[in-house]
Amino acid sequence: MEHEQDPQTELQDYDLTSPAIWLRLLFMILFFLAFKVSVYIVIVLAVIQFVFVLIDSQPNQNILKFNTSLNTYIYQIWQFISFASEDKPFPFKDWPKD
Repeated sequence: MEHEQDPQTELQDYDLTSPAIWLRLLFMILFFLAFKVSVYIVIVLAVIQFVFVLIDSQPNQNILKFNTSLNTYIYQIWQFISFASEDKPFPFKDWPKD
């Protein structure tokens, strides 16, 4: 069974002598670092959100919305790093909507 590509994202062929593959590697490393920072932010916000639930018996909506968009950003990073997408995440495109 052949794997069908997402029509929105066309993967390109890479040649080891092409500067494009090495530039992509650089972006992959930078986005991986952004991923690591983002995960720590999610953890910190989860703890803060837990405190809000303890105090108010409900989650803070602003934190909830930001965490949702941050989770989408993390997903976009993994799509790019794993070659599932050629689209570079933020700051090369808009921040994900919540």
